[in-house]
Amino acid sequence: MRYYYVVIPILLCALLAPSHVSSQYNYRQEFKEVASYIYNEVGPAFDMVTVYVMREPEFADPPLPAWAFDPTIGPNGIATNCGDTSNGERPGSYAMAGLIMIRAYWVYLSEGDALTAQNYLDKAKGLGDYLVYNNNNVFIGSCGMSKAGVGRVTPGSTPSLSATWTMADQGQAISFLTELYEVSGDSTYLQAAERIADFSCDMTGDVFYDPGTGDWYYAATGTSFPLSKSSPNDTRGIITLLSSLILLDRFSANDYSTCIQSLSDKLKDMQKTNGALPRSDASTGDEVESSAAAISWAYLRETSSSQDLLNWLLSQQQLDGSFVCPNTDSDGSIPGGYKLHDNTERFSRDQASGSYTLLALREIASGMDAVDYIIGNLESATPGAYYDTTDPTHDIYRLGTAAIGLSLYYAQALNNYTVEGKIFEDLPPNLGVDFIPGEDSPLENVTVMLCGVSGGNCDCSIIYDITITDSNGDYILAAPGPGDYCVKVETDPNWMEPSAGLNPGYTVSDVKPEQTVECTSAGNCYSEFGGDDPLVEDDNQVIVTVSSPVTGVNMGFNFEIIVNTNDSGQGSLRQFIQNSNAIAGPNLSRFMIPDTDPGYNSTVGYWKITLQSQLPAIQDDGTDLNGFEQINYALGQGYTVNSNSRNGWTLPYGPPILISSDGNWALSPNTGVITIQSDDNFVRWIAISGFIYTGFPTASGIRIDSGTSNNTVEYCYIGTDPTGESVILIPNAPAYFNNDVYGNTEMDGIYIRDSTNNTIAHNLVSGNGYTSSDWDWRGGRGIVISRSPTAPSIDGNNLIEDNYVGVNRLGTDAIHLPISPTPFQPGNVWEGILVYGSIDNNTLRNNLVSGNGWWGIFVYSSDNNTIEGNLIGTQADGSSSLPGGCGNGAYGIIIGTDDWNNPVYAASDSNIVDGNTIAYNGCIFDGSHPYGYDFTDGIFVSGESINNEIRNNEIFSNKGHGIHLYGLYQSGGTYYVPRDNTIEGNYIYSNEGDGIYFEGGSGAEITGNWIKGNYIGLDSGGNPAGNTGSGVSLIYSDNNTIGTNGDGTNDSQEGNVISHNQGNGIYLSYSNNNWIAGNKIGTDIGGTSDLGNGNRGVALTHSDGNIIGTNGDGVSDSEEGNLISGNDGEGIWLDLSNNNWIAGNKIGTDIGGTSSLGNL
Repeated sequence: MRYYYVVIPILLCALLAPSHVSSQYNYRQEFKEVASYIYNEVGPAFDMVTVYVMREPEFADPPLPAWAFDPTIGPNGIATNCGDTSNGERPGSYAMAGLIMIRAYWVYLSEGDALTAQNYLDKAKGLGDYLVYNNNNVFIGSCGMSKAGVGRVTPGSTPSLSATWTMADQGQAISFLTELYEVSGDSTYLQAAERIADFSCDMTGDVFYDPGTGDWYYAATGTSFPLSKSSPNDTRGIITLLSSLILLDRFSANDYSTCIQSLSDKLKDMQKTNGALPRSDASTGDEVESSAAAISWAYLRETSSSQDLLNWLLSQQQLDGSFVCPNTDSDGSIPGGYKLHDNTERFSRDQASGSYTLLALREIASGMDAVDYIIGNLESATPGAYYDTTDPTHDIYRLGTAAIGLSLYYAQALNNYTVEGKIFEDLPPNLGVDFIPGEDSPLENVTVMLCGVSGGNCDCSIIYDITITDSNGDYILAAPGPGDYCVKVETDPNWMEPSAGLNPGYTVSDVKPEQTVECTSAGNCYSEFGGDDPLVEDDNQVIVTVSSPVTGVNMGFNFEIIVNTNDSGQGSLRQFIQNSNAIAGPNLSRFMIPDTDPGYNSTVGYWKITLQSQLPAIQDDGTDLNGFEQINYALGQGYTVNSNSRNGWTLPYGPPILISSDGNWALSPNTGVITIQSDDNFVRWIAISGFIYTGFPTASGIRIDSGTSNNTVEYCYIGTDPTGESVILIPNAPAYFNNDVYGNTEMDGIYIRDSTNNTIAHNLVSGNGYTSSDWDWRGGRGIVISRSPTAPSIDGNNLIEDNYVGVNRLGTDAIHLPISPTPFQPGNVWEGILVYGSIDNNTLRNNLVSGNGWWGIFVYSSDNNTIEGNLIGTQADGSSSLPGGCGNGAYGIIIGTDDWNNPVYAASDSNIVDGNTIAYNGCIFDGSHPYGYDFTDGIFVSGESINNEIRNNEIFSNKGHGIHLYGLYQSGGTYYVPRDNTIEGNYIYSNEGDGIYFEGGSGAEITGNWIKGNYIGLDSGGNPAGNTGSGVSLIYSDNNTIGTNGDGTNDSQEGNVISHNQGNGIYLSYSNNNWIAGNKIGTDIGGTSDLGNGNRGVALTHSDGNIIGTNGDGVSDSEEGNLISGNDGEGIWLDLSNNNWIAGNKIGTDIGGTSSLGNL
């Protein structure tokens, strides 16, 4: 007598009434055994279940009871006796809902003419074998491929004694059998399963599939119980095994050697057609030769198992189709995880002895396409896996899938219409050319597809083949025949890991490469920057014509090229920065944007990238953002700049790349359009204009952030369009910016914050800030170097060199913000160059700084800076004024004080101002400004600025004084005055004020300064060009020296020439203990001609203790006397001044004392 146990995961006690229990068998004891087994196998994962112990209906034993099992009370947890029916039949109509198919339990569907249709659940002790069809998966007892089932059966009507069973929703894959119902009266008959009498795991069974009808067949050796499925079929009994059937599975007593032996025997019986057949010895896995037929096959080796379990693949032939010997674990389940070897994990390629390659395949139940190759030579294209014993080097064979539900894999020959090539990372310096060994890097495990072509375009809705590249980056694809095909690489833009590796914290999902090279065949390669359409992601493809095997269809990819003006995505500027941040090591951008891009301005010839949000900061060292590559790409050759030259340097005609936002969004505070937060980076040949910022602190076009060093910004245009001759209208600026807004609004051009050893060179920085007709001027410095004034000083060592700041590209005019009726439209609204805040030792050299609204160069609270060779206020020729006669709106150079309306009087010490031309400055703040400010001098030094050197400059035609030292008194009793500064060798002329003007105050006297070797009132050719005020004026200034110091060293060179000024030659007021020695006052440089000042030679008022001439100490006394001649007033004039010493001067004669050059 056999008993079957039905496990139901819901408590069904209410369905059954208790009856009697047979005394002939201890069902309760057997149930305890079953319950213990369930507990040990499943444990508390099940809720309380009911186990029905039921007999087969042909047995006449008394009816059997059912018990409920509660795993929460232990392995023998019998909760209650739910009873049974009175007639011994199945206890009523019931369902098994939510039955989880675990490996220990099997559903048995039984149907017979005179038998009661029943469902059984057996704990699989070998009592018969059962077949379940669920969603085209085949499960064969405990010795076959047992696994969780899918699918369901359809609910039916009231059960009857002669019921049939049907399956439905076969295409719906679900993880467990949700319902199992009896049905009857269905006109469609389908034998879902049949138990084979006396069949156990020591028997051999076969499962077949008919691809013509879709039917399944099952047969056991020595039995006559074939089964069919999957189409209406009321046939019973023996079904002929037709020649079209495909053998799906075979098993024999869990003995794999038996399985393999059965296969070997079958092969030996076949007709040998083409040489010896290799086979595998099941015990060793070694390949051996067999005299069997030349049927081609390969095997799988389960590498993670300690057993040498084998799966076999045969060509699709009669009865011998895709033969798979199931290799189950000891518990009846499949080890799983079978994959193609190139998909890595469980398998690897096995190279057999001789001239063939064995292929590793993945599990047949996998939903993935098998894509791999078998190397060999085949004369026939019949589907199958083939090898050639004579020539292992030719032709390629891939795996395909039969168009049936079980996804059978077979090998298909590709020898006639193959496409092969190499996928590689295209690395510099030779971008856009075919693979260069040793320079470029082949890419492994890249997915490559062979797609259709529709209307001349790639159509990957049609895919003929798909594969992955090997370790050499090589791939081979099979076309079904001659014609045009598209080879496409990947579908996910985040598919490629760079050969340089990734920085910590980044993954391959952070980077996107772009195509650079494509080849239609060997040797036919060309640059394809961005694929067929650079505006589209994943457009990495090439169309090839196939009439015979095509080789050399290579494609190169690179992470550094920028191929479109898109805001983001593959090939964009934003993506390049993201790539460079993620990829280890230096990264050099290559702009390769075609002129078909919608951002191309064909009139001027530049590409505009319109950003929709802020760019990420440059965070990895060694990034080079270089627009010059776009020029070479566009012109196809090296680029010759059209430029204006000065001092050996040139400013080029326009970067080819413009970055803008059209005012659609505002920058964040303390950021740049391009923000650099790392070291050793370059930003070159980029124009930035059309951005807005509101508030304080400011934003900027390019910002080099704190803690960085060795960055370079060069050949960039910040604030203008790429022509460098005008600003750009910002169409979407906020309303309060007036109707028309241009340039970069309320922004600085280039900003260096707490950063060292940077170079800013050959840039055009103009059009930054905002002006309106009501003098509402906001933001906008050209170049800024800063550190918090309260922070400890650091050596900046930044170089600002050869830039045009405030003017157009040619240096002939300011970049006007065209808002009328403002009398002057500045290039940058505030300073041209600003250095402040305890960041020292910077160099500002050879810059053209003109047309700015405020100061040309402003240095405060910063020491040891060098300002040399700059043109401040002029055109690029160094002499002409800008149109309208205005250089910079306020001071040419200012050193020392903090701000025009909030002086902190911070000191700036030991700065050198050398060899600059400073002219035409102060045109805004000359009294015409409605606020009436007077910041009009060529050079202004204020605060407690010490030991600065102002030398060899040409200072002329400024709206105020030539050089102005200003001493300050702060409320509370603190005095801030410039002292111990040297003013030497300057030409100071034609200014609308004094040549040199010291302005202290009572208690805030300017002291210790030395004025020597200057030409005040004469131009650099020695021609008279007087200042409208006095030559030198000292107000509340003590202990200063004008002329030689009489120390015996270079005394003859230290005197000043102070002539042709409209006021006095030298004027002292409330200034004591100063020394005026060795000067020519009122003559030419040689001291022979009359170039007198318009008033007195030397005039003192309320000034005591001064020396005019020699001090009589016996050292250089002859050099210490002044020549005071030719002046329109007295030679020397004293008013309310006491204890002054006048000695050794020549007054009214020439230098030789022989000719009269009288004063008055």
